[in-house]
Amino acid sequence: MLDYLKENTDENRVASMGEIISYLEGNGIKAERKSIYSDIEALRDYGADIIYVGGKKGGYFLASRHFELPEIKLLIDAVQSSRFISQTKSARLTDKLASLAGKNKGLLMKRQIIGDSTRTDNATVFYSINRVFDAIHLGKQVSFRYFEYVLEGSGIIRRYRREGKTYIVDPVSMVRSGDYYYLVAYENDEIKHYRADKLSGLKILEQKTSPHNKLDMEKYVASVFAMYTGDRQFVTLHCDGSLAGVMTDRFGRIPHPLLNMLEETAKYAKQQGI
Repeated sequence: MLDYLKENTDENRVASMGEIISYLEGNGIKAERKSIYSDIEALRDYGADIIYVGGKKGGYFLASRHFELPEIKLLIDAVQSSRFISQTKSARLTDKLASLAGKNKGLLMKRQIIGDSTRTDNATVFYSINRVFDAIHLGKQVSFRYFEYVLEGSGIIRRYRREGKTYIVDPVSMVRSGDYYYLVAYENDEIKHYRADKLSGLKILEQKTSPHNKLDMEKYVASVFAMYTGDRQFVTLHCDGSLAGVMTDRFGRIPHPLLNMLEETAKYAKQQGI
């Protein structure tokens, strides 16, 4: 009964007693009004927010759900805008999320969504990410082949790096940056990044990972641009005031002491004609 109310009712669409009884009978469950009343009270005791609307066209509807409509819409938008999710997987996830809103509003919500058609064609990316998490939990190495897209003849094809040889690395973390997920790992004691949707045939090995210096991933990712590795450098960055919003988006709000220092630097630069 709860499944039926979740899928078929909302504040604009109620289910009559007759419809509920017919649905249960269609699933091999004999019911009558008295038992329906008892079941609804049991569901309310369980925490289901079932509301009764009186009148000739009255009935019951499920008023609240685990996710509110704006929350479901936000999750669907996140799926639709994620380029590392294949078109097929995106459609399946959208269907599952939309079903949380019920049949009527779920269909309306799907019609309002316009997704990005530029997506990965690697349908195994979800399984690769899951295996990486398992490997990190187990403290084991992973192996994979890594590819890139290149122009060959009149078309674009996949080409495996290192002539198709297998990479063997110590996984550290999975990081979301921009539109993609990246595997952060140690390879021969050197930290490397690999885009998750370009991993092929990823396997968990029996070999345990080697001990490495523990990374503070939040600080590490904040110091990396577009997930490109390289030597860390200290730099002074001078910007026009019109770029305040851009700099805040990238680095966050600048602490006041540092802001004062930058203002003094800007004054000095102006005096010097820089």
